[in-house]
Amino acid sequence: MTEEKKGFRSPITRAEKIFGIIYILVHSVALPQLLGIVDLWAQHQGLSVTDNDLNVIYYAVSFIVVLIFMFRFLRASFSDIFDNFVRFLITAALAIVLYYAVSAVINSILLGIMEDVVNPSVENEIQLTQADFNKTLVIAVLFAPVVEESMFRGALFGAIRTKSRIAAYIVTAVIFAVYHLWPYFMMEFAWIDLLYLFQYLPIGLILAWCYERSGTIWTSILVHAFINYVAVNVQMTM
Repeated sequence: MTEEKKGFRSPITRAEKIFGIIYILVHSVALPQLLGIVDLWAQHQGLSVTDNDLNVIYYAVSFIVVLIFMFRFLRASFSDIFDNFVRFLITAALAIVLYYAVSAVINSILLGIMEDVVNPSVENEIQLTQADFNKTLVIAVLFAPVVEESMFRGALFGAIRTKSRIAAYIVTAVIFAVYHLWPYFMMEFAWIDLLYLFQYLPIGLILAWCYERSGTIWTSILVHAFINYVAVNVQMTM
């Protein structure tokens, strides 16, 4: 009996999986390079473009692209919410509690090893939030959850999960963690900074579990949005 027959079902098509996996590279590598060129052009023209403006463009473009190419999947998955609405709510609630509990443990452990558990990605998010709260909130609660869950859980996890459940969890969690930190590792790298990856592994695993257990990508989107909402509000006070 294959793992696909053990309960995991997904309305995502093969074409959507391929697109989503390819778009991880486009979103992570190609689009930032393109926006860098746009930023240089704007500076040459004497235009004022802030980091928040570029961040909004970055996620808005990916949000639109994902909606265009994965709308059928998102719509089909949305209808799955109502197949077992109670399971949807319980899964989301358990995931949120589990995330904060595990994160607290990991950060406590890291504090015993490192001087600071605020990783460079979070430092950048704090700066963006304090510079423009509203733009950051829109990105964190609307754009990022839909884009990232469609790519990482919908496409990548969905593709690997039909072959191996364990591999699906490990691969997506690791790639999701690297996705958040690799730009900063490229700028200034120290081996101890790899420990920051452990801050993102729990959420990668938990969001994949949300998708698998509830049967709808919208559970992980909701949990992702809630966690980001709390984070942005906390960052505003730092």
